[in-house]
Amino acid sequence: MRENIKKLYANMRKKPAVSMETYRIIQETYKAMTGQPMIKCRTEAFHNIMAQIPVFIEKGDILAGNGAACPNGLEIDYANGIWDRYEIEALKKDGYGFYGDEEELFKLNESVPPYGFSDGIAEVLSEDSFLMPFLRSGMALVKWEGLKHGRQTLQCGAQGGLNLTPAQSLVCLDYETALKTGLRAMIEDCDRKMAGMIFETAEEYDQYIYVKCMKRSLEGVCLYARRMADLAGSMAAGEADEGWKGQLLQMEHICRRVPEYPARTFREAVQMYWFIFLTVACPNTALGMGRLDQLFYPYYKKDKAEGRITDEDVLELFELLRIKDYHLGTVQSKDNRDQTNGEAKWHNIVIGGVKSDGSDAANPLSYLILKALQECPGAHPTVTLRVAESTPDDLLRLALECVRMGLSMPAFVGDKSYLAYLTMNGVDIKDARDYVLTGCIDVNLPGKSRTMTACMFVTPMCLDVFLGRGVKDGNVLGHDPGDLDQWKTYEEFEAAFKKEFKYFIFLMSQYCNLMITSMQKNFPEPVKTAFMYRGIEDGVDYQIKPMPFENAGVICPVGLVNLGNALYAVKKLVYEDHKITLSQLKKAMDADWKGYEDLQKMCLELEKYGNDSDEVDQMVTDMYACFDEYCHEMKCVTGTIYRSSAVSIFGHAPGGAMTGATPDGRRAGETLADAGASPMRGQDVNGPLAVIRSAIKIPQDSYQAVLFNMKFQPGAVRDDKDLAKLAAMIRTYFDHGGKHIQFNIVDEKELTDARIHPKDHEDLMVRVAGYSAYYVQLTTRLQDEILARTKNEAVC
Repeated sequence: MRENIKKLYANMRKKPAVSMETYRIIQETYKAMTGQPMIKCRTEAFHNIMAQIPVFIEKGDILAGNGAACPNGLEIDYANGIWDRYEIEALKKDGYGFYGDEEELFKLNESVPPYGFSDGIAEVLSEDSFLMPFLRSGMALVKWEGLKHGRQTLQCGAQGGLNLTPAQSLVCLDYETALKTGLRAMIEDCDRKMAGMIFETAEEYDQYIYVKCMKRSLEGVCLYARRMADLAGSMAAGEADEGWKGQLLQMEHICRRVPEYPARTFREAVQMYWFIFLTVACPNTALGMGRLDQLFYPYYKKDKAEGRITDEDVLELFELLRIKDYHLGTVQSKDNRDQTNGEAKWHNIVIGGVKSDGSDAANPLSYLILKALQECPGAHPTVTLRVAESTPDDLLRLALECVRMGLSMPAFVGDKSYLAYLTMNGVDIKDARDYVLTGCIDVNLPGKSRTMTACMFVTPMCLDVFLGRGVKDGNVLGHDPGDLDQWKTYEEFEAAFKKEFKYFIFLMSQYCNLMITSMQKNFPEPVKTAFMYRGIEDGVDYQIKPMPFENAGVICPVGLVNLGNALYAVKKLVYEDHKITLSQLKKAMDADWKGYEDLQKMCLELEKYGNDSDEVDQMVTDMYACFDEYCHEMKCVTGTIYRSSAVSIFGHAPGGAMTGATPDGRRAGETLADAGASPMRGQDVNGPLAVIRSAIKIPQDSYQAVLFNMKFQPGAVRDDKDLAKLAAMIRTYFDHGGKHIQFNIVDEKELTDARIHPKDHEDLMVRVAGYSAYYVQLTTRLQDEILARTKNEAVC
């Protein structure tokens, strides 16, 4: 690590300060444009941010552009921007700072109240809406509660990045085309489009306005880059350090070229990429950073051939990219920070896999990105290795060495299953081979698809409500099936439950439709659309128009493994062995097993998913297939169907907290099984290969993602032979239809001691779900869950 990187890295993890600069600019713009269409207000606000936000360059930072007005800062997220006195004081007590005039912030809140995407949903919901009991139940994970401390709960937020998007869509921009053409050519495309338009329909009028807004936004990005060039030049003029002065002058030269004109060198390409990522894509906690080893390789190859760059220069830029992205963090409301890991982020760098022609994609940058991770470790951004049959053994081994170091990444995904998913949904194989991961492991095509909702759906709660005869916490949100002992066979019981299960998925789809519609109507994104498929040519917002791969609506089941285990217990104890009636089982669960400890023991001792037991595994498999089938029957407002994606993120903790006791012996409020294909912690007792054999029974190809966590003691991967065994296990899993796998290799004693002495373990990273986090920053509930995951002493 070079000295400048060491200094910047040393300050990387300081608690950020929340800045109000972009929020102020947006508020002032909106106030001045009162009565103007939203598309024009948002465009002008974005341009004003590019023109007015304070810019700075820290010594040693040769990558221009920052996600806030101050070093190590976060900007208030306008779409969730109600920061009141309570929140500011709570922020400071939790160790964060505030950059700006607090009184000015409070006045701005009063003058033009922020309008978030949740406000757009609330406008069509009344207290007697059929959706309100569902939303209050927490089945959609976040409960719609009332006011607390005089404001809507879970509302405010701050993130790094200079856009003013509500930060919802999972998307990866078409960076490759932009780097080749430059923004000036895109601006000229806008001019040609407007010059050739005729006005015979209202839609053509709207398109003209939209393309005009695209042009204005793209000009804003170029303006921001010129401001950075001006700053670098003025700093160089007064700089005594000749080395740093030379870097500033080079930065000035680069920023006067990109992003306005095509990138010619590796450094120009990385700088141009960063400008676009920072201003167009961010803020957004869930973004595809793209296949950086493929994106930058042509520039690297040319520079290497011409003697213009060394691998050490490349490492410096990749390490800077890690540090800069780390600062694009997020801080949410006090209530949210208390409930979840409030600083989670899913910026995903993808490496490896295959090229569009099917040949292997690994190149020197694949290895250098992993080397940068080793030299510059941090919880963000995450790295994912696409594993194909052709993936070199030494690349897979280097990735596993990173995991063995305790870096909790990269994650691993199987090309075979991802490509099968895309092609079965009509994607051309050449496009499919260029897939990226947005969010944790959600698949998208650069510029050609977007996921607008990927909401958590707590599946065991469906059984909780069904057995409660449609009622939860006094709210009627389902249908009353009648006497629980009416069904004579398990098949009759299962048919009745699945009917209700489908109804709850329908309610979830309705909620998601409202979210998508709110974003479409209230938050047009002309600048982002310019970097998407036929953006300028069509002149229609990417959130509205059909995309080559249509996956706008995605629902993520949380706890399907628990649901499968629970249904197996009902089948076995009630209908096959006749040891108890369903109503008696319900009575025991209502008591949270108190006074029914023998029955709970019986439930816990039944076979559980994760041990290669066909009967219970089949129950889990059936619920996966059932959920997927029902999702596909739900209509999305984009004119397509809903898709399924088995990722829990951190939803298994709060989801479990809101779910009552379940027939598998689980207590009320207990955290659910993590991820998607992972067993309930501690219930897989036959070793890691048995877990693998259970997981491959799940029909994963039809899911957009299926997340799978495993935990090993460091002694399990002590030498090269152990790593080779782990690599073989990964390949075997993917060969048999597995979609994703990731590992925590951490000592159990260290996790335990970190609970007691957190300051001694501040650098301890763990994999939570599709993201990494510092263990001591997690909520106690998530720490408990990770600690309780089965610790495997050997790979096989």
